[in-house]
Amino acid sequence: MIVKLRVDNPRWGARTLHTKLVQAGLGRPPVVSTIHRVLQWHGLVVAQEHRAPKEWKRFERHAPNDLWQIDGTMVALADGSKAWIVDLLDDHARYAIGATAVRRFTVHAAWKAMDTAITEHGVPRRLISDKGLQFKSRKGQKPVFFQERLAALNIHQLNSRPGTRRRAGSSSGITAPSKSSMPTTAPPPRSRNCKNYVTDSAGTTTTNGHTVPSTNRRPRSSMTHRGR
Repeated sequence: MIVKLRVDNPRWGARTLHTKLVQAGLGRPPVVSTIHRVLQWHGLVVAQEHRAPKEWKRFERHAPNDLWQIDGTMVALADGSKAWIVDLLDDHARYAIGATAVRRFTVHAAWKAMDTAITEHGVPRRLISDKGLQFKSRKGQKPVFFQERLAALNIHQLNSRPGTRRRAGSSSGITAPSKSSMPTTAPPPRSRNCKNYVTDSAGTTTTNGHTVPSTNRRPRSSMTHRGR
């Protein structure tokens, strides 16, 4: 039965086949490792070529205030309205040096967040952002207010394409986990080890009023089980 399922579904690995056997009502199906050996025995698994791990490239700057990142992330509040979080990172230690909540992400809102960070942490040598109109004018047009203020402080501006992760990582990762539903009032502080969630009979998990999609309906995978 294992071989037949694999032949009919070539993309199914050992973990998926194990799940399908359970779903088919097989009382005690073989464990994943046994199914994998069966596939190997019948020549249904292609041995993967061993690859040497890629060398990591360090991206942090040599000193604080050498390069900052700025980005804006839209969030949906619990009352249905929208807001923006303008966040800044220092690329030396990936330190979050600013996070300003605004209703509208305008050029002046962007500079307000930047100015607040400068007041608290000093002037950076360089700043990287995308090419959104809050940060940079269109080609051939007069520089926007944000660009003028950077030039006045002798801050060199670098740009990447909108909607892409920048070469040194995205500062929007700070706020991304809460983009789908940010409450209008913050929940009380919780310990990182405190399990503040409830799971109902349908397998839906709710934490702090947020619904977390259940993964019980499909087999879980990890980097250590790729290809199985």
